[in-house]
Amino acid sequence: MRLNGENSKLEWFNPIKQMCDEEYTFLDNFILTKTYGDILEIGQGGSTVILLDATKDTDRKVVSIDVKFKLKNVIKYLPMSYIERFMHVQEDSHKWTTKQMFGTLLIDGEHSFTSVRKDTMNYWDNLEENGYAIFHDYKLSEDVTKFVDDWVNSYKQARKILTVNNLVILQKC
Repeated sequence: MRLNGENSKLEWFNPIKQMCDEEYTFLDNFILTKTYGDILEIGQGGSTVILLDATKDTDRKVVSIDVKFKLKNVIKYLPMSYIERFMHVQEDSHKWTTKQMFGTLLIDGEHSFTSVRKDTMNYWDNLEENGYAIFHDYKLSEDVTKFVDDWVNSYKQARKILTVNNLVILQKC
């Protein structure tokens, strides 16, 4: 685990951890080397910290939508430069709207087919062309897998790029 560019064992990170270490390592590297623009995250947890860390030397914003503020006990450990680029939207992701455009969308909220569908449809138009939509729990949740596969097969603007553990990356064409 990295924080502010340094490898360390962070005990405070464990309560918000929702992905395996390999997924966090991949997500960190992918965000750092392949993506651009601001990031919209649906569902909050350890991935929020990873997104902030991967974009640490930039002015990229991380907007995180979750009905709960899951970082309240760990935000004190984050550098001020992370907090300044972080925006928590404490609302239902199915109801919140924005005109802001994002280079990356990470969907890890509710795992029902209907919820993943709503989140994707609500924010797909906010994803910039050639931007990435990352879904967690692919192959782990039947509903997430079914939605993503259906979306790719029926929607020509979505192209599956890569699957790593339970993360799947789509690119908007």
